[in-house]
Amino acid sequence: MWFIVVVIFLGRSTLVDGYPTYQSKIPNGANVEGWPGVGHERSSGGGARNSFGLDFATAKQNHGEDLAWKNELCAMDSDGDGFTNGEELGDPYCTWTPGQEPQFDAFITHPGYASTDRAPPQSFCDEYEEPSSAVSVNLTFPPYTVPTGHTTYAKDQFDMSMFGGSTIMITKFAPVIMKQEVVHHQLLYACTEDPGITEPSEIGAMQGCTNLLFAWAVGGKTFCMPSNIGIELDTSKYPFLLLEIHYDNPTGTSGIVDTSGLEVTYVELSQVGSNFESAHWLILGSSLGSIRIPPKEEYYEVVSTQTFGASWVPKTGGAEVLAWLNHGHLLARKIWVTIENPGQKPFAGTCDSRYDFDLQEVTSLPGDLTYRIERNAKIRVHCVYNSMERTAATKGGDETENEMCLGIILMRGLTSTPSNSIILANSQGSTSPFKLSDSAVECTSASVGGGSGSGSGSGDGSGNLSNKSLSLTSWLSLASSNVSRHAVIMLIAWFVLAPIGMVFPLLFKRNPANKKWFLIHKVIMSMAGILTIWGFFEIYGYKNTNEIAHFESTHSRIGLCIFLLVFVQILNGFTRPHKPKGDDEEKTTKRRIWEVVHPNKGRIMLVLAAVNLTLGLDSLALYAGPAPTVEKNIRTVIMIMFACLGIAVVVVTVHASRSVSQVAKA
Repeated sequence: MWFIVVVIFLGRSTLVDGYPTYQSKIPNGANVEGWPGVGHERSSGGGARNSFGLDFATAKQNHGEDLAWKNELCAMDSDGDGFTNGEELGDPYCTWTPGQEPQFDAFITHPGYASTDRAPPQSFCDEYEEPSSAVSVNLTFPPYTVPTGHTTYAKDQFDMSMFGGSTIMITKFAPVIMKQEVVHHQLLYACTEDPGITEPSEIGAMQGCTNLLFAWAVGGKTFCMPSNIGIELDTSKYPFLLLEIHYDNPTGTSGIVDTSGLEVTYVELSQVGSNFESAHWLILGSSLGSIRIPPKEEYYEVVSTQTFGASWVPKTGGAEVLAWLNHGHLLARKIWVTIENPGQKPFAGTCDSRYDFDLQEVTSLPGDLTYRIERNAKIRVHCVYNSMERTAATKGGDETENEMCLGIILMRGLTSTPSNSIILANSQGSTSPFKLSDSAVECTSASVGGGSGSGSGSGDGSGNLSNKSLSLTSWLSLASSNVSRHAVIMLIAWFVLAPIGMVFPLLFKRNPANKKWFLIHKVIMSMAGILTIWGFFEIYGYKNTNEIAHFESTHSRIGLCIFLLVFVQILNGFTRPHKPKGDDEEKTTKRRIWEVVHPNKGRIMLVLAAVNLTLGLDSLALYAGPAPTVEKNIRTVIMIMFACLGIAVVVVTVHASRSVSQVAKA
């Protein structure tokens, strides 16, 4: 019996201890989350092999353990999810050999089971047919010594005379990556002015270089335009090109000489005529100066809002989106763009539900999932960050340690060439930190274009920001705890307590038999004042912690006025001149003034509070996302309540005047 147990134990140990050996034969073999036995159906290893394990066994038999990955297994797509095994295990270029550090160790997915978190990039290259008159030109750096600094943005310029014709249509961009260990992304701009760059350099102005032609980032591949569509470029209007390459050299390696760049394929417009249609890239998102991410935040969202109202957008029908690329830096975890065409519901226009700095790629929209952006559409670019590892606030900027929040979209059907392809939110509060729950805006690989598969782009809820089933409680829960407490406290203070406290003097002040009204009034209004002070410091402390400017909005300025008036009103209440002790004693002048100023000041504060409550709903939407049904209902209740209160004041005043008149006559 014990012999059998020992045999079983040893056999089990052999199965379990065997897979670490194979882990070392593939990049990131020990980094596939929750599945140490990468090649087996059982996550712990041993037993039947999954599709990746079967492919590994075949490649090992063909090439041996040490060469199986590089020679065969890396380029395969064992699980058929559209990503090669190399892309899933952090070796997209299949250069890794056992004993080396993989190029990437983030965003590692299982090569044996189809990924549900990341959609495979679509590409028009599958159907691309190169025009017979097409010409290819290499826009590559001359030998450039990459600096040892972590981040370098090097620029070089090219003369458009190398393209020949006066107007060209670019049909394909192919990355030419010579030093893939340091080349992170590339941007190609058309320039109206001479940048004045004579050799690749970090120094150089980009004045006049605002027309983005192409964006490539690590993980991206060749990008092809759809048939009979090209990026139109008038070489007389744009006589220069500027190529900017971002080098990421975290190890500070010296002596790296790079000649990377892009291969551009084009045709002359005169040779294709009206058969070709123009397309243009647009950069949307947050201005760098408006991004500030507090440290130690597991989920922090930044949103910029732009109105797509340029004259080059058709008045009717809008422009069609062909492809997109989202861009952030090291803290970014999720990036998506929502589009709200006039009179329609918002929908997800782009979506990276598991964004990774090291795996950015241009994604083309397949023909059955095209959508349009109409003139005056509202476009919001959302970026979610995780700053748990940071000890100080992270600002927006070009450096890798800084952050960006950009959605880059390729469009066709514009009426003319955009005057500026970079459209960022201004710095006057249009970019604010959000705390949006995923229940408010869905960003999945299936949600782009509304997830409908049609060309309407109406967004039937997949990217819908206006969640009709959202209650006030669930809406408030989307904001940070400080913001939620501020909203609830102010609602109780000025939506409930203050109106009730003000009604008591109106109803009972002139009734000599009822002397408790004053005590009730004083207690209720004191509670409203205390809550106001509490609520004020909740939001003030939140903004201080997150380095958000104070008193820039109308809501915050009115709130400050109410806050100061509360102190004056409380002080005024406790220092009031005494009323006459008997019928023979006349009111003092101070008493008469006080009886006019004190109640009317309270009524003015109540009106200001009513206005500020409605403005507060707009501010809350900045922190918790829009919830139109909830907002509309609350606004309606506020209007009805204050209308009833106004009517009650008029009725009571008229009734009191009549009573005084009758007493005088008697």
